[in-house]
Amino acid sequence: MQKVADILKTEILKGLPGTEVQWQMASSDRRVKDFPRIPGDDAKVAAVLILLYPYKGSYFTVFMQRPDYNGVHSGQISFPGGKKESSDENVIRTAVREANEEIGRPLNNQDKTV
Repeated sequence: MQKVADILKTEILKGLPGTEVQWQMASSDRRVKDFPRIPGDDAKVAAVLILLYPYKGSYFTVFMQRPDYNGVHSGQISFPGGKKESSDENVIRTAVREANEEIGRPLNNQDKTV
């Protein structure tokens, strides 16, 4: 698992693909409603946790299916995550806290850094 973590960290440090790739993968609902591509003043800081775990020689991850409701995220498949709270010291803590709340992933002291 450490080798996978090292590879991921190296790739992330090269820079993330950015907003254009996010829009390529955005739901059709966002494209149809012409959501702004530049965050507005009311934009919220949020984070997700991509939890990778080894099992029988392969790596797996966790997704959630959001409930159906009258909102933009209705029925979506997503990683656990959400809005940064004032008690979160950084977005890593945000992602870990949200994963704990949404899927029961335990919190521990190693969660404060990448």
